[in-house]
Amino acid sequence: MKIMALGSCRVYCPLLGMPNVFFYPGGTVHYSGQIIQAFNIMSKNIDIPKDLEKKVFKGWSKKQNKKYDISKIDKFVIEISSLKKIYFDNSKILLNIDYFEGKKNISGVNISKESKAEFFYNMDVINKIIDDRPVLFVSHNNIPNLKNRKLIIKYLLEWCGANKKNFIDPTILINKYKVKKCFEKNDYNHYSLFFRKKMKRYIGDFLKDINS
Repeated sequence: MKIMALGSCRVYCPLLGMPNVFFYPGGTVHYSGQIIQAFNIMSKNIDIPKDLEKKVFKGWSKKQNKKYDISKIDKFVIEISSLKKIYFDNSKILLNIDYFEGKKNISGVNISKESKAEFFYNMDVINKIIDDRPVLFVSHNNIPNLKNRKLIIKYLLEWCGANKKNFIDPTILINKYKVKKCFEKNDYNHYSLFFRKKMKRYIGDFLKDINS
């Protein structure tokens, strides 16, 4: 059985070392439109120009812009952690949030938010791309109680419920433990080694059981 993970360090780090798990070669992805783009990159439906590679990929692999046959994948783990979408005004190519972390007023860059309708449409496209194979969707945690994170969880719960897809909200697992133990120095974006191990077991148990 082969499993592919797409998302951020919040799913990549817990799954490191798990047998038969492959990671999206382009590195981290955060929002639904970017995940569709990742699949299109792997199938070579689109090519990323050299001058944009650093803004699209985040150094997970040297094979970032190479073709990858997802037809051989049996199950998917897909984390969606943001509703933002980032692109240059004159380009349809979506950019990586990590590249713009801490940067302001970047010329020509457009930052907006996916609407509920756009998010649901993108989720339908993702489901079509993976050909209705077993998938586990994972949201960002909402320990900081942020409006956008709450929306991501709400949208995923609604879409996954309507489409009978598996979904986990890490917030529920975090609340079983002391919050401080689950994060690196109160950074609510990065899990501690303690919580990565909990997530590995949590996701692993789901992957054993899911068939749709």
